[in-house]
Amino acid sequence: MARGSAPIVEADSIEMKSDEYENLVKQLFGSLVEAVEGLPADSIQCGRPSRETGASGYRHQIDVSVRTATELHLIECKYWKRRVTPEALLSFAARLHDIREANPGCAVKGAVATTKSHSEGVGMLAQYFDVTLQRIASAHEFAFIYKSKIPSDPGRASEADRRRQG
Repeated sequence: MARGSAPIVEADSIEMKSDEYENLVKQLFGSLVEAVEGLPADSIQCGRPSRETGASGYRHQIDVSVRTATELHLIECKYWKRRVTPEALLSFAARLHDIREANPGCAVKGAVATTKSHSEGVGMLAQYFDVTLQRIASAHEFAFIYKSKIPSDPGRASEADRRRQG
């Protein structure tokens, strides 16, 4: 866990508010970004202050976002009691399109994080609009899914890994 970070909670172990789920996703994604990219976890934006301007000029509120040298990751968090609907995915896809148009030299990647699954048709739409669907019900589940993405090969070690070793 990053220095000064709050303990990670399990989304499926307690009732939480949407902003608390956003913070859980931020913590989990922050740990991954720190391990893989070498960026500090606090470089991730979350909640109302997290805004990205689209080609339209509109400033979109994004639940969780992080910008690296070559990529912009945007995560829409859905802490719902029901499954993610096609309408919710289409709304996020429109925001992604606007933001992608405003960032031509940057790979803008979108994901929807949810504690539930998704409705029929959402998978097809997500594939078409290049949106990753990610069920994050707990920190344990997230760690299991992304464990393979964290480099264990010293030749591929991130700047954060080198600082820890040095």
